[in-house]
Amino acid sequence: MLIHDLRHSTVPNIIRSGVPEAVAMEIRGHKTSNVFVRYNITSEYDSRQAVQTTQAYVRSLAEK
Repeated sequence: MLIHDLRHSTVPNIIRSGVPEAVAMEIRGHKTSNVFVRYNITSEYDSRQAVQTTQAYVRSLAEK
């Protein structure tokens, strides 16, 4: 694994762990959101999580 590969996996891991984007940008040293977005690569896992989270939210609204 190359150092450059670590840069691409670090940002998604920070975001998935729940760290706010602004804090993640500061940790990584990204000065612009364009560069940050370039490294924050989404995956199929991210898409599935988004659907599950949305479904849980909608269900919680129906229960109220």
